Order: sequence, then C-alpha cells, then structure tokens
Amino acid sequence: MRGQRGAALLLVVLLISLLAVLVVEFQREARLKLRSSVNLRDALQAHALLRSGVTVASAFLLADAEESAVDHRAELWSQPIPPVPLGEGTLSVSVEDLDGRFPLGSLVDARGRAVPTQVAAYRRLLDALELEGAAPADLVDALVDWMDEDQEGPYEINPEFTVPNAPLDHLEDLGRVEGYTWEVLHGLLPHVDIRSDRGINVNTATVPVLLSLHEAIRRDEAELLYEELGEQHAERVGDLRTHAAFSGVANFAAVSQNLKVESARFRVLLAADVPAAAQNPVVRIARAVLQRDRAQRTVELVDWIEE
Repeated sequence: MRGQRGAALLLVVLLISLLAVLVVEFQREARLKLRSSVNLRDALQAHALLRSGVTVASAFLLADAEESAVDHRAELWSQPIPPVPLGEGTLSVSVEDLDGRFPLGSLVDARGRAVPTQVAAYRRLLDALELEGAAPADLVDALVDWMDEDQEGPYEINPEFTVPNAPLDHLEDLGRVEGYTWEVLHGLLPHVDIRSDRGINVNTATVPVLLSLHEAIRRDEAELLYEELGEQHAERVGDLRTHAAFSGVANFAAVSQNLKVESARFRVLLAADVPAAAQNPVVRIARAVLQRDRAQRTVELVDWIEE
C-alpha cells in the first residue's frame, strides 16, 4: 500500500509539473499572439496614415490647379508638412515636382531606339553632377543599353543580368543597372524621373538639369537662372529668351520646345509613426507618384512603394 501511495504521489507531482509547463507555454503563446495582433493593428494604422497623406497631397495639388496654371518652388504644395499628430500617430508629407527633373524615359523612343539628343543631354547632367567614383560615359552607356532594343552590348553578353530592353518601371530600378551604386543614386535621384515626356518645368528644375538643356549654358548662368526663378518664376517659356543663360544658344526655339512652366507629375514622400504598446514604435515610409490633370481637375495615384 505504501508503495502504491508513493507511486500515486509521484504521478501527481508529474502531472502538476506537466500542467505547469503547459500553463507557462499557453501564457507565452497568448502573449505572442497579443503582441502580433497589436503590431498588426499598429501597422494598419501606419498604413492608413500614409494613405491619408496621399489624400492631403492630392487636395493641395487640386487646390493649386484651381488657383494657377503655373507651378513653381514657392507654391504651397512644395512646402514640406512637418510631422503632425493624427489619431494615435504622426504623419509627415512632402511633395516633389517630377516634371522639373530629367526624363530618363526619353533616352529611347517608342521603338526602343536611343535618341541622340536626349542621350547627350543626360551626359551633360551627369557631367554637371560630378558623381565621385563614376564615369559619366559608362553610366550613360549602361542605362541606354538597359533600356534600348539593341541586342548588342555589355548586358546582352553578361549572364549575371537579365536586360529588360525597356524603360524603367520605377526610379528605384536604377539600382539594378551596372555602375549605379548607392553613392551614385544618392547624388542622381533628386534630378531624374522615369517619364518619357521630354518637357521640363524650368521653374522647378535644379541647376544640373538646367545645365543639361544645352551645351552652351554655363554653370554660373544656370545658377543665376535658378536663383532668379526662385524669387520670380517664369509665367511663360518665352520670357526666358533674353536671359543670360540662353545667350549662347543659337536656336532658342529648339530648346524651348522641351521647356514648360506647369507640371503634372509629382512624387509624395510620406512617413508615419505610430507609438506601439511594445517598446519600439511602428514606423512606415512610402513613396507615391501622383498624376494631375489640370483640365479635368483630377489627381491619380500611378505608383506606390511602401516600406
């Protein structure tokens, strides 16, 4: 009997120990699921904040379309919105004019053939940027080879790359092209866009983009033009005909056909911060591209990348 009682006691102890382990494991699983649910909730809140930022940017652009037919650097939409509280988080928004940047898609035509005048303009842009550790000629050749229909070139014979032979779908795709390192992209991205439309808004163009317009434009002239347009924007492209920056351009009409003073394509940079129940807050950033139709008074979301 005494042996049986000892065995029963041992069995009870084992059962209690097993139950204790199960309870601890159950509590751990419950905490993990709760934390996962909270993280998911916070991530959804951050995403909602980012999307609301697109709505805010769209409203600014629509309001601007009602007030003016010209876009420039002093307008309300171009001023970054500092982090503002929204619900349980904060949101920051800034809008960039992509029509003031060099159009990489114009390096090739609709048939996939390189456009010599645009290739030369892109080379001038890279020369103006003076990117450290990068040869402008190599960068031009690599990107044109990536985009054009020509089946001959360093990519076509390099098994490590799959060449799309098509324009870029996203600006971030530049990082896949040979030579476009992080350092190169850091200096280049603020001056380029993937669109194929050659029109550049001179009011919002950077100095390197202004230098890309014609080989006769000098840096000091481009810097002066940039400074003056920041103080007093151009209402018409023709107003620039007599500016010193174009004094050495024999055929202003040839240059002016690629210039404009209004914009339709914008990039929105968004950052959302949601204080989490856990130690680390949930931070999400996104980049959206908006296409505005001034005549129709509409703004369309054409690209969205969220991280």
